[in-house]
Amino acid sequence: FRFVRALIRLENTTRQGSPGAMPTGAGAGKNSGVAIGRKARKLVVHKSKGTIGELIGSKASVWEFLWVKFNSMKSVTLSLALAAGISWVYGQSYSGGSGTANDPYLISTKQDLKTLSETNMHWQSHFLQTGNIQFQPSDFVSGGAFYYNGEGFLPIGTGGFFDGNYDGAGYSIDGLYINRPTTNYVGLFSKTGNNFVLRNVVLTNAEVTGQFWVGLLLGQNVGYVDNCHVQGEVFGSQVMGLFCGINSNVASIFNSGAKGTISSGAAVGGFVGSNGGIISQCFADVVLGSSSLSDAGGFAYANTSSTAHISDCYAVGTLNGSNLLAGFVRNMQSGSINHCYSAVTMNTASMIGGFVQQMNVGVTPPGQCFYDMDLSPVSSAGGTGLTTLQMIDQNTFTGAGWDFVGETTNGFNDVWQMGNPCTNNGYPILAWQTLDQVPVVSNPGSVSVCAPVALPSLNAGNYFTGPGGTGTQLSAGTLISSTQSIYIYAQSGTCAAEDSFTVTITPLVAGVTNSNGTLTASEAGATYRWLDCGNNYAEISGETGASFTPSQSGNYAVEISQNGCTDTSACEMVTVMGLGDLGQRLKLHAYPNPVVDMVVVAFGSELTNVELLVMDMTGRVLQRQENPESGNPMDLSGFLAGPYIIQMNCDQGRSSQRIVKY
Repeated sequence: FRFVRALIRLENTTRQGSPGAMPTGAGAGKNSGVAIGRKARKLVVHKSKGTIGELIGSKASVWEFLWVKFNSMKSVTLSLALAAGISWVYGQSYSGGSGTANDPYLISTKQDLKTLSETNMHWQSHFLQTGNIQFQPSDFVSGGAFYYNGEGFLPIGTGGFFDGNYDGAGYSIDGLYINRPTTNYVGLFSKTGNNFVLRNVVLTNAEVTGQFWVGLLLGQNVGYVDNCHVQGEVFGSQVMGLFCGINSNVASIFNSGAKGTISSGAAVGGFVGSNGGIISQCFADVVLGSSSLSDAGGFAYANTSSTAHISDCYAVGTLNGSNLLAGFVRNMQSGSINHCYSAVTMNTASMIGGFVQQMNVGVTPPGQCFYDMDLSPVSSAGGTGLTTLQMIDQNTFTGAGWDFVGETTNGFNDVWQMGNPCTNNGYPILAWQTLDQVPVVSNPGSVSVCAPVALPSLNAGNYFTGPGGTGTQLSAGTLISSTQSIYIYAQSGTCAAEDSFTVTITPLVAGVTNSNGTLTASEAGATYRWLDCGNNYAEISGETGASFTPSQSGNYAVEISQNGCTDTSACEMVTVMGLGDLGQRLKLHAYPNPVVDMVVVAFGSELTNVELLVMDMTGRVLQRQENPESGNPMDLSGFLAGPYIIQMNCDQGRSSQRIVKY
């Protein structure tokens, strides 16, 4: 090998900084690749003889120089790429900030995360996330910004370690995908340094695949982590945890949680694979296992050193595998575990421990730790087995010195609180966790209306067209225009409440029937106003009943009001005749008159739906005939002597005649 002076011609370059200036960190080190200018795509290096340190000053405004150690090559083309996982990149930007503690780089987009993962010169800087970040499946397919030959997102710290400060500020990173089955130390952060600080990060719907030391958030932690929460699925070979693959001897994790699935592998923990540091006030809610999983614990695979201390933590969920399983820690090689519990359902594989499966000789047994024997009726190398009823009784834990909210006998730190049927199935949870309450929904009640009705606001839950939160979700204010059942569904933790009511829509349609000159409204039990259509729909004074008999011919309508709705009927023609005209048209004739026993009633042959009535002078009906023939006799032999009325009703009108009985 020999050193030569290399004259570099920049192609497609937008220059940054002063002519001849080299990027920070890109000195004459071996096999360095330099990007000069933010838009530089490649550097063509031309061989030229000379000595180290010489510069062609006369051409400094046009050319940049790079010392490259290489064999006898006539020319070398350097492309911007990762070399052994390390990138020298100059001029990269974020959404703001300068990377200091007082002015951190701002992470608000996927591109910001990409820049961070690819820019190792920033891995000792400070970062602040300023909004939720959402990955899409299209980001990880060919042509997507995070494809990387099918490997997905490049873990931050790959090829080195991240030793900076990252504050997620409680914002989420959703849909993270990493697929690197032959790579060790895989997670959102690959490896970290002693100065690493991670706070307030939230990962949701993440999927991470690696080989050894794999976790959703961290492959390896050597720093300080607080208040971080992950949910997703991990795949790999060995030493895996949903939160972190390995928590090293000088590392610590506080107030954090992990929820998700690991279906296969060995040396698996629900929260952490291998622990050599401090973990406190953390939990794992897990589904671990299949026939291809072994050597696993509900919270951790192993406590590996004298610096490994787990306190005030718990594991819940299910754990299935071929062998070597434990509800909390599979292998307690060293260190300590205090005030922890597991409520994990395990299968009947060989070599199972309720809380700890294996504990090395001389190791201090777990202190005041418990596991639910109703879920896992097996013995344990450490920890005390209790029934479910004992495990959901606060007295069990306070009697063992656990510090709970609302009591001071065991301290004032308020580490624990009891769950309820909606939160953690009644098992204890950490004081920093949200305690869900049984939801209470208010039912507005069934209604019968004649027009669309708006759904009122709810105190809890949402409206749905189907039971159990199914069908279409409806918002308050939605107009219901057809008869249907509406469901109110609210969920809090594992609890749900539901109620329902019916909206009956019956449109009001006003109508009128005309029977012998008497008009009757179509709707009963309503409010009525009879109107004279020929007089500009003037209200007819005093006519507020369901029926109306006009005294003079004309067009009439009725206005009906019911259940807040009002409708007006079509106009109905009524012809009112004088008594002489009506009698002449109907041709009613009763004879003989006076009568002794039998009276004959004759009427026009064209009349239809004839009804004959014999009434006394008070209007009381004494005899009735339906559809008689004209000339049909009516027997009055049983009547007392005196005056009577013969009345005929028919479709064509009404007529009457007074007779006298001897």
